[in-house]
Amino acid sequence: MLFALMNRPLMAQGACAADSPSGHASANASGRRGDPEDLVCGRSPGYWGNAAGVQGASDEELNRPFKEVFGTIYHIQMQSDFFGVNVYSDDESSSTLTKDQLTLGDVVAGQRDSRFTDEGNLARAFVAAYMNAKRIDGYPLTESLVLEMWNEVDTRGHLMVSGQQWSKLQVKQYLESTYEGSADD
Repeated sequence: MLFALMNRPLMAQGACAADSPSGHASANASGRRGDPEDLVCGRSPGYWGNAAGVQGASDEELNRPFKEVFGTIYHIQMQSDFFGVNVYSDDESSSTLTKDQLTLGDVVAGQRDSRFTDEGNLARAFVAAYMNAKRIDGYPLTESLVLEMWNEVDTRGHLMVSGQQWSKLQVKQYLESTYEGSADD
């Protein structure tokens, strides 16, 4: 359950379309978009995923295990081989990669190596939102709110915002609306 958030004025940084989840829901209900002049936009998953210093995105936080930070990891599925055997098992004694070993960097980099499936890149969007909340002052979400949102979506399959039920796709679209340059996307 997500409660209404205070919409605080923020300094402008780029063009993004959304504010807090409740503010975004209210804006959609009233037919207006967020208030881009009062927002500090975040970076996209691509920024955080391209990582390792090329664009200054390298960050030790990306080395932390996803499950350690986010708590739950039901949405992400490890890939199986051709015969349906889990190549990357959840068995800690195995030398293969487990769900518990997936780092924020693995998730935000995406499914390039096919070790796991993040349907619709939802977890990837959440990692970007978490990194934005952690590293960008004035971002519309706090770290704790990002984690609360993830846990509700990951365990229930939806998010309740101001009495509205948002699907995983709607949550991802909201997160994307908090990135720089997303106002025209």
